[in-house]
Amino acid sequence: MWLLLALAIVVVMVVASFPARLALRFVVPADGEITLQDVSGSIWNGQAGRVLYRGEMQGQLRWSLRAWPLLMGRASGDFDLLDAQLSVSARFERSWNRVSAHNVRARLPASRFERMLDLPSLQLNGNVMIEVDELVLENRVPTALAGRARWTDAGVTGAEQAVFGTILATFGALPTGGFGGDVSDEGGPLAVKGHFKTTLLGFEAEARLQARDGNPQVTRALTHIGQVQEDGSVLFRVEGGLGR
Repeated sequence: MWLLLALAIVVVMVVASFPARLALRFVVPADGEITLQDVSGSIWNGQAGRVLYRGEMQGQLRWSLRAWPLLMGRASGDFDLLDAQLSVSARFERSWNRVSAHNVRARLPASRFERMLDLPSLQLNGNVMIEVDELVLENRVPTALAGRARWTDAGVTGAEQAVFGTILATFGALPTGGFGGDVSDEGGPLAVKGHFKTTLLGFEAEARLQARDGNPQVTRALTHIGQVQEDGSVLFRVEGGLGR
């Protein structure tokens, strides 16, 4: 009896202090898209001084794990990814082929969306704040998603310079399958009304944009964004993915 108790204590002490750099070898593939460097701390409370995604620096990572869920075959905890321009925090849980995240909060520069929106003559200004209430991946395929995004101090520079105000988006599961949502504005210089959709095959978005009160800077900038309509508005469309 005393021997079993002593062994149990030793096991707990070893696991509690198990170095994070060794534990991550079993979690993060060496040949994957994500690379963690300068790892320190324990498996329960650790950090990585450098997080690289496809070779690009993303920031510093800190995490904490809960002990009790591990006894039931689940990994549960919190993480924070921090950088001068990027920050992400979330509570997560993983069990076999299922990963879920709740209370996700992210802040990133709007410039991160330039490649997706395909506006070569303009650069995006401002920051995007994203709140995700629920995200579920099963076999790496999203099965649940709901949240909202807010683009603050929105605007563009480059071929034209203009201030747009604040742009809002809500997203979630669609009755027809996949995920999507609506885009609108908060009454600033740019009037926006649109929608978007994404599936495993790709994504598509469409929005009608118009300079509110005839703002001349916004009017000129919109000519670089989409097709001018008869009523003076601009129709913006973008799509991408497999076969597009």
